[in-house]
Amino acid sequence: MRTGFVSFDRRPYDESIATAAELGFDYVEIMMDGDSHRDVLEAERESVVEALEAGGVDALVHFPFPMLIGSPHTHQREGAIEEMKRCIDAAAGVGAEKGVMHPDSYGWVRVWDGDEVDPIMVEAVRELDEYAAERGLEVCVENLFQGYLDIYEFDLLFENTDVSMTLDTGHAAIVDMDESEMATFVDEHRDRVSHLHLNDTRHLDVGYRSKDEHLPLGYGTIDFETILEPLLTDWDGTVSIELDTPNFEYLRASKRRLESILESAR
Repeated sequence: MRTGFVSFDRRPYDESIATAAELGFDYVEIMMDGDSHRDVLEAERESVVEALEAGGVDALVHFPFPMLIGSPHTHQREGAIEEMKRCIDAAAGVGAEKGVMHPDSYGWVRVWDGDEVDPIMVEAVRELDEYAAERGLEVCVENLFQGYLDIYEFDLLFENTDVSMTLDTGHAAIVDMDESEMATFVDEHRDRVSHLHLNDTRHLDVGYRSKDEHLPLGYGTIDFETILEPLLTDWDGTVSIELDTPNFEYLRASKRRLESILESAR
């Protein structure tokens, strides 16, 4: 198991890489938007690679969103797929090993049902997964909590594609999956769940249900010990802390919390 963090969307890539090195993370998951948009990564590819090598950290990426790869509207979908391919090229160019992707559709639910949208999404994911694999990059599709493909619907991709999965703990909690159920899910799908996003939430507290808070670890109510327990043996995936704050002190605190969980479980 290797650990890292998702870079903050309004921070330049070099600052995130330096922070990953300073805090002893194995990698940084670069959010490919804002100051780390693919245009930036393409234009500054050599500088990105040099910064990663100097810091001794690896790179993953989080592709931008929403990218409507499952849209029922042909030209919108084709444009999203083409842009995602350009993102894959940029990520591969800086040596990223994995890319997290949202399965966005935004088809109007009053006129498009799942039977119509599902095949479109499956084909898009399959195409992008194969395109990325040819460039040495592993696509990890993330469970969402509104619109399309929450964690209970992932059999659609497991059964019809070879794509890997990113399990987001906060997103799973929002759709009422508790920690024991998450642990069972990752244990049963350990061959497909290649990556985790760890973020805390007060999902069990009155008044905070359905909030995607992305709190530092230990600031909410999620029992990460239970979720991670099945993955402590015979699993070589990656685990990213994903916070909705640009304050690196919260990241530092979250890393200490994660290290404590992993150490106590050994």
